[in-house]
Amino acid sequence: MLFIPAGFPAKRPQASGRPEGAALALAPGLVRALNTLCLNPESWWRRMADDPLAIHLFRSGAVFVLTRGRLLAQIRWEKGAPACLVHSDLAVNPEKRYTRMEERRAEEGALLSGLRHLAALYPKVTARAGRLAPAERRETDILAARLPQIIEREPLLPGGRGFKPFYADLAAVDAKGTLVFFEVKRAGSPDFAPADHPRLAGQVDHYEQIISENARELADNANRALRTFKALEGAFFRARADIGPVRSVHPRVRVLVAARDTRDRVRFGREVLPSLASLFAWPRRPGDIQVFAGLGRVSGADLFSGL
Repeated sequence: MLFIPAGFPAKRPQASGRPEGAALALAPGLVRALNTLCLNPESWWRRMADDPLAIHLFRSGAVFVLTRGRLLAQIRWEKGAPACLVHSDLAVNPEKRYTRMEERRAEEGALLSGLRHLAALYPKVTARAGRLAPAERRETDILAARLPQIIEREPLLPGGRGFKPFYADLAAVDAKGTLVFFEVKRAGSPDFAPADHPRLAGQVDHYEQIISENARELADNANRALRTFKALEGAFFRARADIGPVRSVHPRVRVLVAARDTRDRVRFGREVLPSLASLFAWPRRPGDIQVFAGLGRVSGADLFSGL
């Protein structure tokens, strides 16, 4: 385990229980504005924050809302107010990547004409997101929304030694404060074909190198997100408010394999796992790779089995 030095992180919540603004992933003004919106059960933000199938990520000072396998919206702090930009795939505006939702005007031909319409049509918008999303992304997003131990979808890992930065699939934190990164793969993925085992071995080794070299930065980013969860109102954030802080980083990526059904899971265990173990001694420990008959069967305990 890669342990973070005692006293990390330096930023601590104030006595009031609310974290210091400088330690958050969002501007304090945006946090206050979103919490005010959350007081109204009919507001567009309350719909997003309470959506059981939505994931909220913090990127460059903005909230990115993913739901059912699609990016729904960005919420940014602009000119002293929150600005909601809905992805054009869901707002039917092919000329722009995002449609800015405002009450003062409506986009020609847009599915949504304003933030009140976004709130009213939220079930239809999210259903459209699910129809447009590839099955694998939809299932992984639902898994991330369902398990509060998962705090990040597609976390960015720094590059190093000739490698560019890249994205893992998931990041989660266990009860001891251990940050763990995950890859999600289909049982029928080409990665598991015997000819591709060396490439898969290289990918696993690359993860281990990057995590080892950047443990403190990765823990810092995770703790910033966790402090921001504590500062925000809404069901998604309340479910994650008691997680962390991150005290250590697991040195190896874990792999969650989604089989089509129980028979496919058994076949994978009999045919693929022994080949992986014999070729490059992986998995190294129980739980490094787990196979499920669908991601819907993954529990919070499964994420950290064998740690």
